[in-house]
Amino acid sequence: MAMAIAVGARVHVIRHGESEWNRARGWDTRTDPMIFDARLTERGRQQALALNARVALQMRPDLVLCSPLSRCLETAYIALGRLCGTVPVRVLPLIREVQLNSCDIGRPASVLHSEFPWADFSNLPELWWHSMSTVYTSESVKNPEMMAALRLDYASNRLAFTEPKESAETRVVQFVDYLRSEACAGHRSIVVFAHGDFLFRLCGRWLSNCAVADATESLRTFTVPHTWNVGDLYDSYCLVA
Repeated sequence: MAMAIAVGARVHVIRHGESEWNRARGWDTRTDPMIFDARLTERGRQQALALNARVALQMRPDLVLCSPLSRCLETAYIALGRLCGTVPVRVLPLIREVQLNSCDIGRPASVLHSEFPWADFSNLPELWWHSMSTVYTSESVKNPEMMAALRLDYASNRLAFTEPKESAETRVVQFVDYLRSEACAGHRSIVVFAHGDFLFRLCGRWLSNCAVADATESLRTFTVPHTWNVGDLYDSYCLVA
């Protein structure tokens, strides 16, 4: 029997606005434009701005959960508008994008906190994205030179930074457990800012940039992550956020 999500809570999920990486790559499945922790484009900012009234008047969140990738943090800040600073925004590494491309490699928590001081980064370690290398640690990535080296390393050894399917699916399950835990108890309306691939695995729906879905019912009956029914294309499909 499926456990209930935090009693009485409605959960809306929102994919981030158009990013520089989205714009640069388009539908070209062969290349990675090498834009790390991609920011929103002007179009992406306008998409987020268009959500202001809907978030404030219809969703009326009392808790916001956000990916630590900058495109999600920027989307949340713009979409929340006047709510930003009054509604708690927790940044969770669990809901980062499935790491397949340069845009999914983030920045250290301390750097993000200085840029987005309105969000709660207490759940975020300095190094929170996927890496097979032991060279990069929560301590070493505080050094800008080490981050520059990491990006060069990615260019020559992408496999070391490609998140295994099992890891991504485990994060989805852990996030559902988080929603069902005491950490979210007592909240009536939860808004989640995340990414296309992660949200598909969570809800079974592909969302375009800044699309919104009411995920309450699908999360109440969630058992296992949804999978792409397009054959074994996990490492090559282009619909990533």
